[in-house]
Amino acid sequence: MGIIRTDRWLDQWFFQPEIICEKLMNHFDRLTGQSIYLFLQSKGMYKPNRLTKKNFHMMKERNHWEKVEDFFNKYKKRWKGPNISIYVFPSSFSLFDPMNKREGFTFPHAMFLFLSPNLNDRELEALFVHEYHHATRMGTLKKPVSENNLADSVVMEGLAEFAVWKYCGEPYLSKWIFAYEEKEIKYVWKKWFQPNLTTSISDPLHDQLLYGKIFSKPMFGYAAGFYFVKQFDQQSKLSMEESFILPANTFILRNENQGK
Repeated sequence: MGIIRTDRWLDQWFFQPEIICEKLMNHFDRLTGQSIYLFLQSKGMYKPNRLTKKNFHMMKERNHWEKVEDFFNKYKKRWKGPNISIYVFPSSFSLFDPMNKREGFTFPHAMFLFLSPNLNDRELEALFVHEYHHATRMGTLKKPVSENNLADSVVMEGLAEFAVWKYCGEPYLSKWIFAYEEKEIKYVWKKWFQPNLTTSISDPLHDQLLYGKIFSKPMFGYAAGFYFVKQFDQQSKLSMEESFILPANTFILRNENQGK
């Protein structure tokens, strides 16, 4: 496994992403290529047009596939991480998007990276570290994704950003980490998150809260997760090995109890 040469698929079927997505059906139970494409598009995958085709050619020129493979080999060895399949595609893009746009999505056995050609190496590494931390934690805990709840997801995102902070540095953290002051985090957490921590990942409320689609603030779950993990690290010096195995409540309950 490791890096899958999706660049070769894109050379042949760039304007037919549904055909490309038919090659991903082993990761998506009972979904068609069209359905898979619509799902991945919602996560950041490109829409075929002249602009994204140009971005694809620039990604090849700048060796994005080879660089991701190098990061995989580096962190798989460092973290004793899982041997997953990694799929790289151009990101959705418009003239209003940032030039370094990058998004990702990870299952226990597969990672999807949606990239713009203008990412520098450290930005690309930061995205990889975030997503591969997810894969390593999921592989270590061996808990079915369907059994995760809001508490699991908040801490999962916070721990992934903790890994970015440790290996890439503060400038490469998500901008949402710095969007909210401590007082605001505590208020929103108590009002919206505490009563709903057991909400299943399959419940629409889960994403509404985690990503801030309706009730909470944009990407608030990421900011809260990193806040809890950072507080834990300041008190107990969290190791990277612990970040893969400690349950979500270890981080949440300690901070909530100290706030009483």
